[in-house]
Amino acid sequence: MTTVLAADKRLVRQSGVHTESGQPVHGYEIHHGRSQTDLPPTLAFTDGTGCGACDASGRIWGSYLHGIFDSDPFRRWLINRLRQRK
Repeated sequence: MTTVLAADKRLVRQSGVHTESGQPVHGYEIHHGRSQTDLPPTLAFTDGTGCGACDASGRIWGSYLHGIFDSDPFRRWLINRLRQRK
């Protein structure tokens, strides 16, 4: 993944799904740059865009979506997944 900082700040209200779990997510996409990767996006938004990346193990991932943990179904899925791996 490469990220280039930009002068313009992106601040967009987004909703969509976490691609692995299919759980709904929502929040604000906030960043001052553009990231590029060959990996598929971790989040698919309803406007047709996506963001985030995940490594092959599924244990390391990130996104620009602030407020992602406000989604009860997504948060529940993530906590249950962590419990299963313990």
